[in-house]
Amino acid sequence: MALSKLLPVRGPAGRARFPKHEGAARLRPMSTWARSLVRSILPLAAFLNVQALPLCGAAAESEVAREPVATAEATPAASTEVTTPTVAAQKDEAKPAKKDADDFTHGFRFGLRMGVIGGLRMVFRYSGDSAFCKQPEKDPGEAQKFCGHQAPYGLESALSFAVTDSLEPFVWGRFGLSGELETNTKPIRMFGIGTRIYSMQDSRLKIFFEPAVAWETEGGGNQPRYEKFDYPKELALHLGGGLQVELHEYVGVFLDAGMTTGVIRSLNSNLEVQVGLQGRTPAL
Repeated sequence: MALSKLLPVRGPAGRARFPKHEGAARLRPMSTWARSLVRSILPLAAFLNVQALPLCGAAAESEVAREPVATAEATPAASTEVTTPTVAAQKDEAKPAKKDADDFTHGFRFGLRMGVIGGLRMVFRYSGDSAFCKQPEKDPGEAQKFCGHQAPYGLESALSFAVTDSLEPFVWGRFGLSGELETNTKPIRMFGIGTRIYSMQDSRLKIFFEPAVAWETEGGGNQPRYEKFDYPKELALHLGGGLQVELHEYVGVFLDAGMTTGVIRSLNSNLEVQVGLQGRTPAL
């Protein structure tokens, strides 16, 4: 196409016009009111564009901020699933441990014990009214004032009830297997009360301390040279201690040593050793 056909040409009155050509519309110059409209619209569009930029940025930031929130909302559910087994494990740990098969404490249990006892007996006579502690060979006036000899063997039993794991009161009795020839007394009969105080209450091995008091009731024998003596009832004070080993929750063996002292017939003391067995009931 010739360039002359595209360029405007001067028409009548000096006005520019575009030549006509096939397939193209005629181009007209922009009118004055159109140019004014464009000039007024352009600054407004520029202003709106400047104001829209911060709003678009804030919208973009809000979209970005929503993603962590959604992630945070999803996180507790996931953490709950993870920590649920941990909470269950903590509950299992918080549960009290199962009780052992054997409970070696004595609290609130009845007990019955039996023992064999023997030892050395010492007697100090008060005056001529006290029975001989050894039969005189010739003159009774020359009888010994102080004697020592082996005490007859005996059996001892006690029925107890432990009010705590460490304190076990009991009633007890001692029964001699034979009479005492040196003092001409029948087999001993002694009845009293006492208590055992235990240390290491829940341990298989226990140490105990045992104070007691008793009333001795046996009388004199049939030896003629002792007929002039009276045999009043005797007050006996006992103090001992020892070890106890629990073989089972309901069974234990013990070994103790101590001294039993009488103060009425004469000042007499038994230094004694006892070995025995204790059985207990289940705790109430």
